[in-house]
Amino acid sequence: MQVNIEKLRGKMAENSTSGTELAKAIGMDESTFYRKMKAKGLAFTIAQMHNIVDKLNLTDEEAISIFLADNSHKCEKSTNGQLQ
Repeated sequence: MQVNIEKLRGKMAENSTSGTELAKAIGMDESTFYRKMKAKGLAFTIAQMHNIVDKLNLTDEEAISIFLADNSHKCEKSTNGQLQ
């Protein structure tokens, strides 16, 4: 699952939060955070993603667009309202 790093950086900027500050806030070493960002977020754990969502006060829609955008087509509803 690839993270939309540009949107994540945008939300960090909106919250006036640097990578260093966010890394500390989620209990991660700064160099580890930047390495994961450089890898397009592929190595973020689910817990780390949840912590980022909490620290940046992201809405559900924002979190989905950042962390689940490339998988969102897998959760489309069929005509009978059931998830496919």
